Amino acid sequence: MKTSPDALLSIAFRLFVTKGYNETSMQELAKVSGMSKGAFHHYFPRKQDILDACLKRFFVDFLPDADMGADQNVTVLARDIAMKYAQALVLMVEQGIPLAAYQAFLWSQMRDAPELFAARQVGFIGHLTDAFERLHPGRGQALARRFFALIEGTGVFFSVNPPDDAQEIPRAFDAMTTEFFEGLARR
Repeated sequence: MKTSPDALLSIAFRLFVTKGYNETSMQELAKVSGMSKGAFHHYFPRKQDILDACLKRFFVDFLPDADMGADQNVTVLARDIAMKYAQALVLMVEQGIPLAAYQAFLWSQMRDAPELFAARQVGFIGHLTDAFERLHPGRGQALARRFFALIEGTGVFFSVNPPDDAQEIPRAFDAMTTEFFEGLARR
């Protein structure tokens, strides 16, 4: 049986999320994948290599482009950020990974490898702050932080209240984003 690198990532990520990174051995990863340890090491020589690949595949790849234009429309930018997060959560549901475990795993990685997460988050908040500032002078940072809190809160909500249908997630993120901007327009 030939297992693709993408399938290996899915297997490894599920184990990392459900058991914990430190509690998952390379031997277990090879066994669960149906590969010999040597074949597994061919794709991922070290456990850190597969963790890095998992974080890229299941987190970083869902982040919007870090080189967003300074003049990008704030509504488009915010919706892109929200919907990419929703897509990541849908993937977890579709792969049978509990969202609470996914959230807990990411938070543990933010603690253990903050550089991977902090730079992107700070960049997004900075881009959103600049975009909001052009529309609402003096309120850009507060609005950007509020929007990020709504995104994270929506993700936590689904972690605590798993959806029956994964497509509830993007619908909720879309509704949250729409309501946020409609509320700003009324002010």
